[in-house]
Amino acid sequence: MSSASCLLKPALRHSLLAFLVCAGLAGGGVEAAVRAPNDKAVRYYEDASGRFARKDYAGAVVQARNAIQQEPGMLAAHLLLGKALLKDGQAAAAEAEFERALDLGVNLSEIAQPYGTALMMFGKSKKVLERIRPDGLPPEARAEVLAMRATAYADEGNMQEAFRAVDASRQADPKSLAPLRAEVDLSLRERNPERARKALDTALGMAPADASLLSLRGALLQSAGDVQGALAYFGKALAADPRLLDALVARASLLIDLKRPEEAWPDLEKAAGLIKREPRVAYLKSLVLAARGDSKASHTQLEEVTALVDALPEDFVSRQPPLLMLGGLASYATGRSELARALL
Repeated sequence: MSSASCLLKPALRHSLLAFLVCAGLAGGGVEAAVRAPNDKAVRYYEDASGRFARKDYAGAVVQARNAIQQEPGMLAAHLLLGKALLKDGQAAAAEAEFERALDLGVNLSEIAQPYGTALMMFGKSKKVLERIRPDGLPPEARAEVLAMRATAYADEGNMQEAFRAVDASRQADPKSLAPLRAEVDLSLRERNPERARKALDTALGMAPADASLLSLRGALLQSAGDVQGALAYFGKALAADPRLLDALVARASLLIDLKRPEEAWPDLEKAAGLIKREPRVAYLKSLVLAARGDSKASHTQLEEVTALVDALPEDFVSRQPPLLMLGGLASYATGRSELARALL
């Protein structure tokens, strides 16, 4: 059925049903769309979509799950749930939903980016390299996937293939920021700050108001010892995107280092509201609470750090120096000296 013929169907009141008919997402074209979602499932799905658009990811998760409870085979709801879980920091659950969507018939190319991101959040770089491939993707998505594969290669210790993937990403879409972000990351891993700065300069020249790039500039300035410059760029990043977790955590950490813990607290509270399972936030909160003299509350936050790190796959944690340090410091502070030695 053509897009024009779809427009001639005013009886299709619900956007999801129209979407299913036009795009054939149900896997069986018009016939499947007629069979699929009941009105209650559609209402839940549309509410979930609205919440997702408003960045109410926790609410989107609840409503998408309600839609699936009504219609377990609703592919669009599984896709939306996977994306909402990913935004909410629930990588393992997001991975499961994307794999359920694959079981229901979605083409892997349609979910390559979010599915790959969910895998990378848990350090499943081997699975990314095995399953997430750039073949058949349009230029923008191809560039994103190749940049993701660059990071996966780096996680596996193959820096030569990582940089080749960056070059391939750049060739796929010269206007994409993805290869430049990856190049910054790889250059820093190789302790080449000059190359990282050059790639970041190019990226900011293309997107001067990009929040994550501004935050990266702040991090580079901080590593170079320019504290005030770093604070300024973290502020610019958060002005561009008040919900940027990395910038909130980075600024809070720097303020604590500068013996200004109370100024860090609002950033940590906001970060905790964005994602509830973030060991960096819990650790930094413990430092602020300790500075206040609230040792009991500080200890509770440290216990949370150890629980969060313990819940992560060992293979993933072993390749993440910041997590190793956080887990080790928190374990030592809570009296788990053997675990602390293993992590540190």
